[in-house]
Amino acid sequence: MKIRTFIAGNPFYKKGLSQKLTSEIKISETPTLKKIGVFPRHRKSKIFWASKSKNFLMKVKSKSKRNKSRIFIALDLPREVINEIKRVQEIINKKKLFDGKLVEPENLHLTLKFLGEINEDKIEEVKKRLRKIRFEGFESNLGEGGVFSSKYKSYARVIWIKLEGKCVWELQKKIDEALDSLFEKEHRFMGHITLARIKRVYDRKGFLDYVCGVKVKKIKFKVDKFFLKKSERFPEGPVYEDLEEYKLSGAT
Repeated sequence: MKIRTFIAGNPFYKKGLSQKLTSEIKISETPTLKKIGVFPRHRKSKIFWASKSKNFLMKVKSKSKRNKSRIFIALDLPREVINEIKRVQEIINKKKLFDGKLVEPENLHLTLKFLGEINEDKIEEVKKRLRKIRFEGFESNLGEGGVFSSKYKSYARVIWIKLEGKCVWELQKKIDEALDSLFEKEHRFMGHITLARIKRVYDRKGFLDYVCGVKVKKIKFKVDKFFLKKSERFPEGPVYEDLEEYKLSGAT
């Protein structure tokens, strides 16, 4: 998909996008824009974005030399599992006991290790090390649901479903060992799939009783690969990109 990009300096003039431009505008075939905004975290050169729908995001790269990417290692989920998670999301969202955001079906995954924002050289070193991992493919299944509470406040902040099976934990440990000198090891890993992120709970007790009481089908599935992924954050939600795939032994 071809896009239009432009970079503007600080301050941001809402009425005149042609003002304070610091690079020439590149124009190609672009759908009609529906929304225009600005990423406020960039001080020296603002990043503009525009969107027509959730399926079309335009991103403009800053002139700053920020060449780091937000990287993590994850398991993808088969369609049958995603459909069950969607069913559970609909149930927990039905009573309107909280204000928050459900994770989009295309973004559902299990994070094995979050690496943070790292540069290209470090990404390449991570790839080399992950390629050396030898681990047998295995079966796992969906487990019970639950919540993570905030460290500083009494309300829940994340709704999750556990992924059961000793091999998930063992694979995570293999990854930790492979990246030992680059990143700290995970001390409290629990294989879980995030269903929703919560901003506010209207009825704490009713919310916890309802969410933890939802029955999840313990669907079994084969885990035969894992992925190195990049996350880019947009106002309409994150977009994930697969950087590299790693097949487990015995996978076809």
